[in-house]
Amino acid sequence: MKDALGHGSDAHGSGIAAAVPSAAYVMHREHNAKLNEIGKRYSDVLNQFPRGPTGLTPDHIKATPEYRIAKAGFDQSFAALREHNGFMVKNFKSEMKIDRDARRQARMTG
Repeated sequence: MKDALGHGSDAHGSGIAAAVPSAAYVMHREHNAKLNEIGKRYSDVLNQFPRGPTGLTPDHIKATPEYRIAKAGFDQSFAALREHNGFMVKNFKSEMKIDRDARRQARMTG
């Protein structure tokens, strides 16, 4: 059931209505993909910084302004993605299950 802001789904139950994702779900799924892409870009930037023999970034690298800017951007993008994922699970649980089941079925058959 949709709330006052239009979040949620009209597709509760079974049948054709349940198989068609709501426009709000599609919009939020696309937003989620964009947040994932932004996070991946920041991750790629962070992975360009040198690492020590144990695989950790040394403190003198972490102190540079370039690293701090990249790390702050990554942290912000990750926080936004985490918040949005929580919103998705809360408001679009059934649609996410349908998508997940469809992907699983596609892997099993093809």
